[in-house]
Amino acid sequence: MTRRLRPDINRITRRLLASFGMSLLSLLALEGLVRWWGYAEHYIYDPIYMPYPASDDIAYVHTPNLESVRARGEIFIQTDSLGLRADVPGKTYPHKQPGEIRIAIAGDSITFGEGVADVQETYPAVLEKHLAEQTGLPVTVFNFGVSGYSVREMTATLENRMLALEPDLVIMAIVPQDFVLSRTGAVDPTGYVYDPLNGLVKENWRLRKLLQNIRLFYVLRDIGVKLAPSLAQPPLPSVPGSYKYVQNFRDVAEANHIPYLILWLPVLQSDSTFNELVKTQILTDQIHLLDLSHVRHAFTETTFAASAFDGHPSSLVHQQIAAELLGPARAELGLNH
Repeated sequence: MTRRLRPDINRITRRLLASFGMSLLSLLALEGLVRWWGYAEHYIYDPIYMPYPASDDIAYVHTPNLESVRARGEIFIQTDSLGLRADVPGKTYPHKQPGEIRIAIAGDSITFGEGVADVQETYPAVLEKHLAEQTGLPVTVFNFGVSGYSVREMTATLENRMLALEPDLVIMAIVPQDFVLSRTGAVDPTGYVYDPLNGLVKENWRLRKLLQNIRLFYVLRDIGVKLAPSLAQPPLPSVPGSYKYVQNFRDVAEANHIPYLILWLPVLQSDSTFNELVKTQILTDQIHLLDLSHVRHAFTETTFAASAFDGHPSSLVHQQIAAELLGPARAELGLNH
């Protein structure tokens, strides 16, 4: 009996090893195909984040003084001494000079310029250029945009980071997804951010770091999101509780006697019912709103998107945003008289 079982066990073992080998080869082939396809490249980035212990409402910021590091959206970036995206790594800012105009913008990945390779083509930089040309004054627009931020982080950024720069105008730049507070993850010890979509491995940063470099993981993750959209973003059928952060942003600005704007940015797709409910509430509360969602309709899907796999606004859209923001910004600054 024992002699008869031994060949059977050996045969089963060989079959299992062969199946495992074929599965491994298939996964490697799929990984190579995804890399060639380029689908997941806009998700891949270097460890560019760090904690911000000064505020419990700011989970992470960009590490200061970065030079030519890969960020989300297939771009390479520099950061200044404040950790803001900049054209010169480590750029510092002296005390505000007489006559200088300073604008600080809090936002998410759109404001940061995810998918826009040249920082000078992001709408904060274009706004800075145009405003300086029109006024003949020194103008600095501080881009506090960080991928994954919600309205909570934006208001906390105003309170904890913007005010020290003595801004003449502060802007909260939002899209509907920013009202989902759970969209903002946390930073791990290596400088990567984990969010609810990879929260299953949040206790094991080594495993998460491995997954971050496997392109096939992002394809499978996105398939899962399409099959169960609520995993990525809970539905927002009405004015959410997080709306209070828009009110708080206004209140902080007014308490410090700083003009402000709530800037509603264009996106490829959004829930029109939710948009109208929140915008109506903003107007009811007499909060200064500049709605640029209509900019989406000035572009085709191809010209709007930063790339074939990245729906963030392209540099062309950023230029249009800056052009439409210029007049209202001048008005808030009192420059139209």
